[in-house]
Amino acid sequence: MKGLLISFLVLAGYVLSVAVTAHLVRVERYSKLFFSMFAAWIPLYFVAYFATPANVWVLPDAWSRVPVKLDLMYGFVLFAFNMHSVLDFFFGVAGGFSTGLLLEILRTRRCGITTEEIIAKFRQPDGTDKIYAWRLPRLAETGYIVMDPASGDCRLTAKGAGAARIAWLAKKIFNLGMGG
Repeated sequence: MKGLLISFLVLAGYVLSVAVTAHLVRVERYSKLFFSMFAAWIPLYFVAYFATPANVWVLPDAWSRVPVKLDLMYGFVLFAFNMHSVLDFFFGVAGGFSTGLLLEILRTRRCGITTEEIIAKFRQPDGTDKIYAWRLPRLAETGYIVMDPASGDCRLTAKGAGAARIAWLAKKIFNLGMGG
């Protein structure tokens, strides 16, 4: 049980350090930040594990009678899996391209935005767009936006607004900026 507690404490430190670093340094590739911080926190997990008593000052003695190697590795594997969950959340929710589309529509408040305006915001340097081919129709199909067939305007549904707000908060925490 000690490994479990230490892994959660180290995970909290890891997430906090990633967020602080993202605010101090403008990161080009977040995967490098996530993995380098993970590498830095690995020895801290082991130091914290061996520097604390078996009951971590709070556990009942019965919960502390586990083989040390098993508890140590259990906590470490849990830390690694939870770090991977943070990565999945970051790239799947906060860093996803469709999330960038939802945020652009959210910025317009209730007035909406035309398809052409969205495409212009996401036009690549060579002039091609990386959106409309499948993303906007997919967001409409899955219930995140409603597209007006006559005007092409896109508006968020309640589901889309909720997803956009969660993404906005996550992007704020990790200092991502508002784009996709």
